[in-house]
Order: sequence, then structure tokens, then C-alpha cells
Amino acid sequence: MNYLSTILSAIFIFYSVTTVRCHKRIHRGIWSLSQELSKEVDKMQLIEPVELRFVNSSEPVIAKAGETIELQCKAFGVPPPIFFWLKDGKRVGGSGETTIYEKLRNVGKGTIQSGITVSTLRIPCIDASKAATYTCIAINGYKKIQKTIKVEVEGNAVECPIEAKPAPYVTEYTESRFENIGNSVQLMCRHTDKEASVIWFNRDMEKINNNEAYEILPNGDLMIRNADFDRDTGVFTCVVANESGESRTETFFYAAAPDDEEGAKRKRYSSSGNNAVECSATRPEPSCKDRMESGVGWHTAPRKTEDTVH
Repeated sequence: MNYLSTILSAIFIFYSVTTVRCHKRIHRGIWSLSQELSKEVDKMQLIEPVELRFVNSSEPVIAKAGETIELQCKAFGVPPPIFFWLKDGKRVGGSGETTIYEKLRNVGKGTIQSGITVSTLRIPCIDASKAATYTCIAINGYKKIQKTIKVEVEGNAVECPIEAKPAPYVTEYTESRFENIGNSVQLMCRHTDKEASVIWFNRDMEKINNNEAYEILPNGDLMIRNADFDRDTGVFTCVVANESGESRTETFFYAAAPDDEEGAKRKRYSSSGNNAVECSATRPEPSCKDRMESGVGWHTAPRKTEDTVH
């Protein structure tokens, strides 16, 4: 089932489920409809309790005029959250795109849907007009949490360079995901340039092409079909690039076997060092899941992380 046919199926399912209650609803836009559909689908398949909490976020910022700063929020959720950003109460960032495509591909299957999402708001060449209270809002269709970040600017105004076309940057991505073997999983990589090229690499840093196992969606997300422990558990890399530069992120994905299946133990390595941790395919040991939920990245082998900021 491809992207278009899945969305058309979604419309049919949503219509079928909500027809008897449509008189109670007022048109709320595509995003609201997607949220409602997500909840209806989750009633049939979500096997984990709903949860949403911040892992960390930026502290108050005092910036010098002319600097480029980035505000960041990170949250763990079941289902994984998406973000919105406000400046003094007015929306200035956030895609608003849910992972409904993943949910629909998993209809009829038990899903875990736990993971960490990171959102970044980039403020280039800051000046006094951009000094404000910024609010980071995380929402997963069930719960909503928010944090405020105060930004102050020091110094006199400076003349900002004019960029013909700025380099893209990733505004929202999946840092880690945990899902059952055999399910589909949507790893987020949302960015600022719709015309930029998006390339995903597997854990062996081999370029991923659209095929039976993987699909790169129009918004930059990667869909893993029929997740497999041996093939997919590990770090995926998303690179977004245009002629002015690139931005890259890394996502750790863990494919776990359902409780009634057996799986071999595998060693995985924490990005904080070379300390091997035993993780079971049937269920990760508490140390594995706790580290994932606390925001510690994971790698199948020690590797150097390259952070690109434009």
C-alpha cells in the first residue's frame, strides 16, 4: 500500500467511524481531523499507556545582537509527540504533521508507539525585535505540555548578511523509537526547505532507496515497513541538503518482538561510551528502555557524531 492509497483509506475509515457522531463536530481543519482519526485507530491497537513528558529543553538565553541561536525541546511520549512554537503567544514554528500514516499501516496490530522527538526553532541574526518569551508546546493527541524559554538580546543592532538561499535545517526529528517487530514505523525528519534533497542512511551508512522495506515520505520522514530486529535495530541518519549546505540528524530505532515471541539477545552500545548493554528482542532490559526514554542515544557501535549548524 503506497502513501496515496493509505491516505485515501484513512479518509474512508474516519468517515465510517465518525458518521454517527458527525452532528457533534464542527470543522476544525485537517490537523484536527488527523488527531481524531489517530485516536480512533489507537483504540484498536495501542497497547502501552499514554504518556508525555519533557526530557529536556533550552534554558533562558541571553544572546548578542547579530548571533544565530537555536532553541530546542525534547519530549518522550506514547505516542511520540509533535511540537509547536509560540513567540509571545503567536505561532512561529511547528509542522503540525502527525504520524497517522504509520498508524494506518499498523491497523489490526498491537503497537507500542513510544519514542523521543526533538524540535528546534532557529532564530537567525537576532535583534531586539526577536527578544521575547518563546513557548515550546508538545502534543501527542492525548496530552499537551509546554515550557517557556525567555530570550534576551544584548548589544546594538547589526546589519545582517543577505543569504540568496539559506541552508536547510531540521526542525523536528525522531531521536529514538521503540516498536514491535513486523510493524511499520515512521521516523521523523522535518525541515525548512521543501526543495532540499533528503537522504536517509541505514546503520551501516548505506543510502536508503524506496523499496519494499523503506519509503521516504514527501515531508522527509522515513517509513520502515515490517520492522525487523536484525535489519533495522540501530542508528538511522537523515541528511537534508541544498546548494548552501546541509543538516543531519541521527535516530536510534529498536525493533522488539511481542511478549509471546522469543528473540535472541543483542548487545547495543550507548553513545555515552563503549559500555555494552544487553537488550532482548522480546523486551529490552529495564536499563535499555530507561536509557532510551531518558534521552540517551544509542549506537550499534561507537561512532563519531557530526553536528552541522547553519
